[in-house]
Amino acid sequence: MLEDNYRVWGVRKLWKAARRARHDVGRDQVGWLMRAAGIEGVRRGKQVRTTKADPGAPRHPASGEAQVHRHGA
Repeated sequence: MLEDNYRVWGVRKLWKAARRARHDVGRDQVGWLMRAAGIEGVRRGKQVRTTKADPGAPRHPASGEAQVHRHGA
């Protein structure tokens, strides 16, 4: 079943396909069997992107204590 679909199915789709094929198996058991066999489904979706700082943007001045230590006084 999995090879026919280019190994892109996860636990849920494989479990539903097994049920349609009249295999009486639980979803968690499908996940357990997939892990035991080293099978991983495809992970879909985009990664979360965080805001990237603009290196040329003006910055707030450092606090007074930090300025003292930075200038060596």
